[in-house]
Amino acid sequence: MRERDSAAAWRRRTRAQRRAGVGAVCACGERRPFAMISGRVPPSCYACDRVARGRPPWDDDHPFGQNNAELTIRVPVNDHRAVLSVAQYGWPPETLQNPDGDPFLASAARFRGLYNLFAYVLGDCLKEAERLEQLSARMRRKYGAQWWCEAPREKSGRKTDRKR
Repeated sequence: MRERDSAAAWRRRTRAQRRAGVGAVCACGERRPFAMISGRVPPSCYACDRVARGRPPWDDDHPFGQNNAELTIRVPVNDHRAVLSVAQYGWPPETLQNPDGDPFLASAARFRGLYNLFAYVLGDCLKEAERLEQLSARMRRKYGAQWWCEAPREKSGRKTDRKR
């Protein structure tokens, strides 16, 4: 989705980078500025902080905005902060806040929320596809072009593995 105000998005990103520390990376490898806790030394992300405090690393996201629907979905806290909430910052404020309960704005929020969710999920799909392609290349280098035909198979002990 096109950012409504690219200058405002740039300012938000720049502020987040300054708060987290330019180039800050958590011990887990997280480096997205919106997922980093401001001013932590050493740098830490929200997920690691929650796990260290014995809390689950999840948030309940309101994909359509809290004022437009009660629906929530559970997402990793770092993704909530660095992807889904950031996407909502680009929405028109009247759509996100919808103080009067305007049904057209609520519907617009649903479309925007669905778009953001699909982009988030499809982004993960693309990452998985790239990982599988890298794995395929490694397997081909190590075992040959048709590695899946020659690869040794483990016996699981299930009846379906036995010869008939």
